[in-house]
Amino acid sequence: MDFYNDGAIVVTDTTFITPNGDQYPIRNITSVQVREKNYWILLILGLLFFIPGIIALIVNSIEGQKIDSSMPLILMGIFFIVWWYFSREYILWIGSGGVIQKTLSFPKRNASDLGRMMNISKAINSSIANLQSTSK
Repeated sequence: MDFYNDGAIVVTDTTFITPNGDQYPIRNITSVQVREKNYWILLILGLLFFIPGIIALIVNSIEGQKIDSSMPLILMGIFFIVWWYFSREYILWIGSGGVIQKTLSFPKRNASDLGRMMNISKAINSSIANLQSTSK
């Protein structure tokens, strides 16, 4: 019985299979967690470069000076902000055999990514519940 199947990720009544081909027996899974990973330090660094760069750009343009001195700050700020944006992700953690391990990660781009991860988590939990109810 399939609890979830999108072609790459499959949750059956006995196994959880990832896109990499890793297989986790449902009977060994003790916990399922979905977490969001954000590297806030990258965003903070980006803003610490970007905001002073913009202020310097405004001040220099008002005073009629060259604006070249503020461009490295602005570019560094943009670099860190873009890095932060593309490093955000949703992670599915599985507890199995006393070890909690990262099994899946999806980039955090929109709400459907979180919904997909939550559906996989619910399918694993349903499979665990099904296994426990049938083993009695």
